[in-house]
Amino acid sequence: MWMTTFWMGYSLSVKPFEDPALNKLEVINEFLYNLILLLCFTFTELLQDVGAKTETGYVYIALLLILLAINIGAQIKDTVKLAVLR
Repeated sequence: MWMTTFWMGYSLSVKPFEDPALNKLEVINEFLYNLILLLCFTFTELLQDVGAKTETGYVYIALLLILLAINIGAQIKDTVKLAVLR
């Protein structure tokens, strides 16, 4: 979690990619990944309530699907952009 937080801060301050869209995508990825990592603690014995674990599991799945959809959308956008240029 420290590494993802560090990388998100680095990406916000340094903007390591030439394309501004890639910098934004990287920050969004790290933010969502950090949320997903935080939810992992609820699947341990720290949380005893099975119903709460189930609801947290749905949020976990939703965040993963959002992360996946954002990244697939970015890939499709770049592929279409390259196809139009050719």
